[in-house]
Amino acid sequence: MPFDDGLFLLLRIFASLNQNESKMKKEKNISVEMYRVVGDLNPFIKVDFVDKDAQEHTALMMLDSGSNVNLLSSGADKYIGDFCRHDDTELEITDSVGETMIADYVHFSFAFGGKQFNEEFGIDKDCHLGNVEDLPIIGLLGNKFMQQHGLVIDYSDFTVHTSDIHQKGLCANECDFIFPMEIGLKNYDIPVLAIHYEEMDAAVMADTGSSANVVSTQCVSQCNLKCEYKDENDTLNGIKGSSEARWADVDFSLLTLREKGAESIPFHDSFMVINHPVAEGYVFNKNVSQPIEGIIGSPFMAKQGWTLDFAQKVIYKRNCQTD
Repeated sequence: MPFDDGLFLLLRIFASLNQNESKMKKEKNISVEMYRVVGDLNPFIKVDFVDKDAQEHTALMMLDSGSNVNLLSSGADKYIGDFCRHDDTELEITDSVGETMIADYVHFSFAFGGKQFNEEFGIDKDCHLGNVEDLPIIGLLGNKFMQQHGLVIDYSDFTVHTSDIHQKGLCANECDFIFPMEIGLKNYDIPVLAIHYEEMDAAVMADTGSSANVVSTQCVSQCNLKCEYKDENDTLNGIKGSSEARWADVDFSLLTLREKGAESIPFHDSFMVINHPVAEGYVFNKNVSQPIEGIIGSPFMAKQGWTLDFAQKVIYKRNCQTD
């Protein structure tokens, strides 16, 4: 299980955190405001690009920590020229519920924050993301993109920017919450958190692409979660299907790092409760048996004012921030 030796890894990561020099500091720093979509707390950014006919466009992309790849929607296909397509290469995509699909593989260039990017994307022909007013949502950027470019999703002020931890420093006693991404990225290719109860830790993904929290009934039982169920059912949708879910108000605790060890912090929020794990561990890594038992979604992270730093690979909230 990823958390068997978790405390030692937490301490080792924390000890080295302030010693790491971000390679991105030599490049142009990025700092842009998230594009705020009414009723949606997912992190969107506005991007500019030129299509195959040399026409300029502005669109939205979502920053999705729950995906390790970049993905374009079906509507973006019309912008891609033949010279950017790789007809002999396909990209396997695994979604947040452990389902896989094969997508066409392309290169796509775009700009935001004063910087130009040329990145690899899969195109999901069944993905229709729609529009926000007159701006199309053309795709999402995964966590590998954010790691590569040293980016931060900062819910404390709703900005996306280059990491500045190497300048400001970060200590556990300065944070109301702090947890390293390294455990999740190593084992699942996505950042995870730990729902904690006594000797039990359940892995839940920190998914900025999810508009809801999700938890399995197994986690509810094993971690002794207090659930107040509502008379409201829903569905959790994946690439190939959906799962029945029931809404509940849940008391839960997340593992956090402290100067001399780790402890758990209590929280309360709404969850979709499903009767199976969100994803089996072996889907992401054949050597990992522990499943992912839930999702901590973007609205919760926004409400908490968390910062997800993909350069230093840490999720935190400084205690000088206010809810």
